[in-house]
Amino acid sequence: MILRSSILTLFSFLFIIPIYAADDWCITDWENLPCYHAPGRCTVNFDGSLGGFVANTATVESVMVSGLSRNEPYIGLEVNICDNAHVTDHALITFRSNSCSFCIH
Repeated sequence: MILRSSILTLFSFLFIIPIYAADDWCITDWENLPCYHAPGRCTVNFDGSLGGFVANTATVESVMVSGLSRNEPYIGLEVNICDNAHVTDHALITFRSNSCSFCIH
């Protein structure tokens, strides 16, 4: 019984926890979260590169690639898409400004 519990704990640590941690690669400052602490997620671009943060209230067009949702536009790793922003088609947003980590509102 103890062995079974240990195996389950190990399984949870190795497989389940990384799933929850897998979408925060674009957050570099945990004291000043993106989009003024708005809930959201880091994204993946169409080409498979890691993308920036998109708030839950914002919209970035996505496409399915091999069963995974990817950004249709390119969102740079340090870019934050905030508020009610809507980014479409083949937009290319690649840089970060000092004032708001390049927040698009």
